[in-house]
Amino acid sequence: MVNSELNSIFSDAINFAKKNHHEYITIEHIFFTLIYNNNIVEILKESGVDINTLRQNLQVYFAQYINKIPQEKNFQPFETVSLTRVIESMIIQVKSSGKSEANLSDMLVALFDEKHSYSMMLLQEYGIEKSDILEIITKREDPSLKDEVRKEDKKSALEMYTIDLVKLAKQEKIDPLIGRVDEVQRLMQVLCRRKKNNPILVGEAGVGK
Repeated sequence: MVNSELNSIFSDAINFAKKNHHEYITIEHIFFTLIYNNNIVEILKESGVDINTLRQNLQVYFAQYINKIPQEKNFQPFETVSLTRVIESMIIQVKSSGKSEANLSDMLVALFDEKHSYSMMLLQEYGIEKSDILEIITKREDPSLKDEVRKEDKKSALEMYTIDLVKLAKQEKIDPLIGRVDEVQRLMQVLCRRKKNNPILVGEAGVGK
């Protein structure tokens, strides 16, 4: 599911965490390892990022905020929940784009899904959005493309890194909603109002809100 280059990034991140006796492998470990890859460095530099400053800020973050395990203990660092979410998001994006395996660019794009991570906070200081990275990646993958002109046999960045829920619904690939027709109809009515169009769904956990 991941190519050899991305697999090496995961291995390097784990080794970095173990070497520094970090209790967890975080998004920041993956991001820190990514920004030593030449291709990722070029993408971020094109976005206006100062790579050296980025690396220094992450080093400070590791020193101040990542729990350390005593050196005498043998341990395997745990993957954080947020990192698990990012990897799952990446896999979904890759599958929806029809690709057989994820690469470094897929990982970088998926990191933006955890908007409150320290890594994304650093990139936000440069005013970088997910769409900016997607645009750069798309142009690098096919340098002959102009801003608005694309080859017909190429998928757009939107198709590659997002899921068209409307298309899936038309193809009946989304589980049907049973027993909530009236509620959904009322929800649509509220959303379509010009004013006071914020519906609130209430109920016990597990009832299908």
